[in-house]
Amino acid sequence: VQDNANALEGLMLVFKSINKFDSAAYYAGLFADNYQTVEHWRMAGDAYFEALTFALDEVKLRQLATKTREYYNKILDSGENDLDIKNNIAMTHVEERINPMQGILMLRGILEEDPQNEKALFNMGRLSMVSGQFEIAVGRFETLTKYYPENIEGQYWLGVCYFQIQDYKSALNMFEKSLSLGLKPSGE
Repeated sequence: VQDNANALEGLMLVFKSINKFDSAAYYAGLFADNYQTVEHWRMAGDAYFEALTFALDEVKLRQLATKTREYYNKILDSGENDLDIKNNIAMTHVEERINPMQGILMLRGILEEDPQNEKALFNMGRLSMVSGQFEIAVGRFETLTKYYPENIEGQYWLGVCYFQIQDYKSALNMFEKSLSLGLKPSGE
């Protein structure tokens, strides 16, 4: 099994290197279907989720979202309570745009269970921005950066939100902070 897992990882890297994320997901799915383990379901779910983020066609996006949920739900059905997986499932509902509120409600549920959940805070902040609710987004990103001060994206998007609500001094401060975090030498 380990030799096959190594071969699969190599194959997936090749497909990803040529921007064929859906092909990488397809082969991860075949492997997961064959071996039926949490580890392989996670690999397939993650690969389908990554492919979903690059999908431009609505039909393809829905197919990838469905496959993502299929593999992630197998993990949850096995008894694991993985908030990262729940977060990704929520985002498939949002990205699919059929019932985005289902995804938003899932993200809210994650934050009820874990008010400091980094991914859920980030996603709720971004979704608030997309809907033009910059004041709400500020609150989400302020909470995110309070608990995760090294989250460069959180710092940056908080700056964007401050700019949108015309708090230019705070925006500049956050942009400078995100730049300083991003310019640290690796290993620090």
